[in-house]
Amino acid sequence: MENEYFMLKEIREVLDVIDKYKSRKDFDEIKEKILEFNPASIIIASRGTSDNAAVFGKYVLESIFKIPVSFASFSLYLWYRSFPFLKNVLGVGISQSGETVDVVKVIETFNREGSLTLGITNESDSTLAKISKISFLLEAGKEHSVAATKTYSSTLLFFLGLANNLNGISDFDSIKESVNNVIEKSNDIQKLVTRYRFAESFIILGRGFNYPNALEFALKLRETCLVNAVGYSTVDFLHGPIASLTPETPVILLMPHDETFESNLEVLKTLISYNADVLVVSDFQDLPSNVFHFYIKEGKTLEYPVYIASFLQLFSFYLSIEKKLNPDKPEKLRKVTYGI
Repeated sequence: MENEYFMLKEIREVLDVIDKYKSRKDFDEIKEKILEFNPASIIIASRGTSDNAAVFGKYVLESIFKIPVSFASFSLYLWYRSFPFLKNVLGVGISQSGETVDVVKVIETFNREGSLTLGITNESDSTLAKISKISFLLEAGKEHSVAATKTYSSTLLFFLGLANNLNGISDFDSIKESVNNVIEKSNDIQKLVTRYRFAESFIILGRGFNYPNALEFALKLRETCLVNAVGYSTVDFLHGPIASLTPETPVILLMPHDETFESNLEVLKTLISYNADVLVVSDFQDLPSNVFHFYIKEGKTLEYPVYIASFLQLFSFYLSIEKKLNPDKPEKLRKVTYGI
């Protein structure tokens, strides 16, 4: 019966997207246009799931272009009419539908002010695709489930593709193999979620390139499982939110064995000292015995978030099923949010 759900099918379809991105030629064209424009800074406009992908984009763009990346303050553009100078800015709009009204209006402002604009969308006939000076189509195929999955992963892959074009640091064959490895563990994930059947809240922690996944994981759990889930930077969690921690609130810690590992490990020790219920998602085997562990095979620092994305989507899907909900049609949500 689970195979009848669009959400599960679309999680698996990211493998097809990875195959497409291996041979796409437009990364080179986008890179050349950005380098020719030579922006002094980058501003991203996005909402919802795209906003979480944009956080990953911020990390990637800053690391490869070495210029500041920030997020558009929508009210300054749309209501207060008091936005910053934009002439030397690369303005990036991300909207799966390409019709998110406030994202479109901000990109229109960028265009009027002389910015170079890049629109990232899954719809070729969308407003965002038409008005952006550079348009990148995710080519993920129609997404029927209200909870976005493959378009989130595809946006992460866009930023990896651009980074790879500049620095040759990603391997799409390796990414596909590792994502497929996660998908092949679907039965394990389905068994894992049964212990969270009655959980009413979650805390999701991640740092660096995996902080965006903490935000997206929390969003997916709120959307599909109707629980109170909050994503934090692992270290930010110590600056106040940890005061609300109870043994009844599961903590999911995204902890790859990368440059952030030792920092995350110290936080894990703190969580254990407070008797927290912790699930660690990691490629590191030798973890404390009193925490639950889901193993994801090791990968490069920038690639690992794509593997995590598949895990968080499958976890959210199976927990929704466990809670007798419909993950394709979350309550109170619609696929495209038009209002501003």
